Amino acid sequence: MQIAVCEDIKEEQEAVSEMLSRWKETRGEKAGLRSFERAEAFLAAFEAESYRPDLVLLDIFMPGLTGIEAAERLRKQGYDGDIVFLTTSKDFALNAYAVDALQYLVKPVKEEEFFRVLDKAALSYQTEIERYLSITAGRQFYRFAVSDFIYGEAAGHSLMLHFKARALDKDVLKVSLSVSSFVQMTERYPEIVRAGAGFVINLSHISSLSTKELRFDNGVVIYPPRSAYRTLKEQYMQYCFTDAM
Repeated sequence: MQIAVCEDIKEEQEAVSEMLSRWKETRGEKAGLRSFERAEAFLAAFEAESYRPDLVLLDIFMPGLTGIEAAERLRKQGYDGDIVFLTTSKDFALNAYAVDALQYLVKPVKEEEFFRVLDKAALSYQTEIERYLSITAGRQFYRFAVSDFIYGEAAGHSLMLHFKARALDKDVLKVSLSVSSFVQMTERYPEIVRAGAGFVINLSHISSLSTKELRFDNGVVIYPPRSAYRTLKEQYMQYCFTDAM
């Protein structure tokens, strides 16, 4: 598990590092920590280096961008990892939950509370790493989260796999697989289904569906055959119902 901390006070950074070390020792877990003194520096690494920590600890009051503003930018750019706010004030609690924060910790952070947060994040991380796929495109090997896959479209004897922006170094991969082979490879993931002969889609990314078109949450529209609509609608409704349980 990789952790980023944005904290402008050096002593607070060191306190987080020390508590993390004790947590790793007591839990037998592995975790890396990268520290930033300003939110801008962290966002620069996130955007330019494709740095994707599994957990982000954000101080709310920092010079320049606040932790809340940084979290909003992260979510807008598709970051779906855990965010925890560290602050001296409870006044921003509602803002924290607006960006789906895992937790809101008031300084000085108690070790017991910090450990509970890390336990939650570690459980989330372990669950997430079990939902990854590996694939070869050309001579390059790729590993990606199932949640980053949007849809695939047959192209001759190949399959064009489309992903969320910046999930990989390419948004589209051309792989030597058929739709049937890819569906079989992903059969343990209920959100991955076939849509006619030429498409395989991730139900979790559908924003609208009709007999004429299917629209994804990134604005892309595809046109599965009309004959696939009834089955696709049933699969989508079942997925939404199960996911809401």
